[in-house]
Amino acid sequence: MKKFLLAVILLSSAWAVWSNYTAVEESLPEPVPESPTVTRLNLDEDVVVTPQPTPAVSGGQAEVAEASAGSPARVGILALDKWHRSTAASWDSTAVSPAVSDALSDFFSMRTNGAGTYSALLRESLPGVLGADFDSFANVWSTGGTVALSKALDDAAHLTPAWMAWCDALVFQLYADRDFLGAGNWLGRGIRQMLEAGYGRARIWEFRDMANELRDCASDCLPFEDYIVQSGDSLDAICRRFAKQGMALSYGWINSFNGKPIFNTNLRLEQKLKLPAQALHLEAWRGERLLLLYAGDDYLVGAYQASFGTEGNATPLGEFTLGDFLREPVFWQQGGDPVPFGNPDNPLGTRWMGFSENTDYGIHGNTDADETIGSFESLGCIRMHNSEVEELFELLPRGGKVIVRN
Repeated sequence: MKKFLLAVILLSSAWAVWSNYTAVEESLPEPVPESPTVTRLNLDEDVVVTPQPTPAVSGGQAEVAEASAGSPARVGILALDKWHRSTAASWDSTAVSPAVSDALSDFFSMRTNGAGTYSALLRESLPGVLGADFDSFANVWSTGGTVALSKALDDAAHLTPAWMAWCDALVFQLYADRDFLGAGNWLGRGIRQMLEAGYGRARIWEFRDMANELRDCASDCLPFEDYIVQSGDSLDAICRRFAKQGMALSYGWINSFNGKPIFNTNLRLEQKLKLPAQALHLEAWRGERLLLLYAGDDYLVGAYQASFGTEGNATPLGEFTLGDFLREPVFWQQGGDPVPFGNPDNPLGTRWMGFSENTDYGIHGNTDADETIGSFESLGCIRMHNSEVEELFELLPRGGKVIVRN
């Protein structure tokens, strides 16, 4: 009997201990699931970031909002991308956190307070909120200057938002340092990449004045050949002579390169000229209705707005050669009589530059349609303001190249 009572007591004690342990275990908080170690962002290039651990306990609406937006690195990268795509007038600094807004404001201060101040700030501490790529470029620039930054941008494996922003900053700094060759080449490369990444035309248009200024600086940095005007010379004769030697020149480009008005035709005996060694070519961006004028591969010397073909009459993509150059062109309509220059039914305006590969297409002016330039309203040609097509008519060489991109 005693043994039976002892067994009952022991079982009762064991049950009490087990019940107490189970109650304590059930009262513990649920374990917080571990965050994934890598998140990939859907930007122009994938950017890998390591998110912060999810907090075990929410501390209010602010933390909930931040958690739903993503990691601080993701938020900063997206903010940098949106900021750099925005025009100066359209950016809303209140849409981002104070830390991100301050970091972007400090970055832009390179243009207002001077590069030295921002470089000193970076040597004290990197922003830390705009992504690892941004901080990497910032560190390179603050310690090595424009030479080191140029190399870092050249060597970059991906064209991230940080690459775009620092390319822009590099252009500004090179121009401030009067390194016009570097500024022109990086501006040309940067704008091409911005357009390929889907930047809007208003944002690209903000660079137009700098492109025009770089044209004025071209003879200070681009290669040229010295030439002394001989008896019987004209600018057209010089262009034809050097075309036989493989130099694609136009007299407007010679004038511009020598600091003369583009339409100037006057020469004097034994006048010294610089003949630019790099021909001009045009890149036409159909989606944003923009034309970019380049010297050589990358040096940007001009930007223009233009109209392109309507739906169903899209301007063809590809590389074309400029063949016919016509002043006051006649419009040869299919199945109809030719329409002379000056007739309101002639849509070609004051100039025509035709594509050799497809003579139905070309670049021309307009007749009473200035307000439509910059839209999709032509039958497939590239239509411009008359004053600007007249300028391009003198600048582009016969046999010059036009690349129509999407």
